[in-house]
Amino acid sequence: MDKFITYDGLPIKSGGAHSLGKMSMDDAFLKTNSFLKKHTNSEIPSEIKLTIYESPNQDYDAINLKRGASKSFGLFPKKGIGYLSGKQIRYWVWTIKTDNFEKAFNFVRENNINIQQELGPIEISFLWIFKFKSSETGEIFPDQDKIPQLDIRQRNSQIYLKLSNKSTLSAWFAFPFADQDSNFEKIIDKMQTDLPFRFSEKSWRQWTLSKNNNWTSRKIIKNAG
Repeated sequence: MDKFITYDGLPIKSGGAHSLGKMSMDDAFLKTNSFLKKHTNSEIPSEIKLTIYESPNQDYDAINLKRGASKSFGLFPKKGIGYLSGKQIRYWVWTIKTDNFEKAFNFVRENNINIQQELGPIEISFLWIFKFKSSETGEIFPDQDKIPQLDIRQRNSQIYLKLSNKSTLSAWFAFPFADQDSNFEKIIDKMQTDLPFRFSEKSWRQWTLSKNNNWTSRKIIKNAG
């Protein structure tokens, strides 16, 4: 392999993501899961996390929320320090087992407080790592194992979905296609129909292996049809 195409929209490494707007948490999950079933070989998330954020303005009792989550998902969550609205806050993260998924989703539905802040108060997040397949035949597109991992934080390929009052989706897609030919365009158009976000036309790159065995990229434009 000496060429491949990626979609980085928006970069996980910069903290960016596609906003899912006013889409409900249930609709966002169902739409994402439907896309994965149709276009990838992964339906089960590689990772599920439940996170509770402290209020920067003491608008709610995060400790009480933490107690409720601890009763259901364990007493020793991972703790961290972050910032919301320019103020330092604490947050707590539980790793959720697959068979506890519905219980965790219900906890977020029932306990999330409808408040305007950048994160939380409670969120559930999912990471899927997968290979793409034909939505028509179900066959895995060849040579995806040959695509280099360009960033240790981004496996080929992945979706990171965060569901809360403000839901977002980060996508890193790596395609084993050398050029934007008609076959590639057809595949991407079918994916767009099933995705819960619109592709950004400026987030596409074609990567080429140089004579010195270095991967270099150039931006390509894919109209967000």
